Amino acid sequence: MNVPEETFIERESNIVFVGFALTECDVQVNVEAVKYLRAIHGTALELAIQNHFGSEIGGFWLTAEQVARLKSLSDYYPPSERTFVSETIEAYLQGQLKSFDEAFLQVLLECNKSRVSAAV
Repeated sequence: MNVPEETFIERESNIVFVGFALTECDVQVNVEAVKYLRAIHGTALELAIQNHFGSEIGGFWLTAEQVARLKSLSDYYPPSERTFVSETIEAYLQGQLKSFDEAFLQVLLECNKSRVSAAV
């Protein structure tokens, strides 16, 4: 099926970022920023909503509002440390979202396997 590329560009998405569950993840930071990771992770856990989508799904979830609040954490540090804290927060979120992307991809693959086996 040939669909013009403009068709995809013109349509608006109904997808809205709700949040993601905190998981163990790899975080890439420089040596100066490592010391902030514990405080950032602890703050993320405090901000997260436990079982946001029910106990069946479980987890500690960060919504867009909590992500914004986590990003403001650097405001509470001395000016000389704010850059390191901000960079570490971004690296932490990137690590979390990478884990989320991998988990989401796995769910999609499982759904596709189910559809294929159901069709056969």
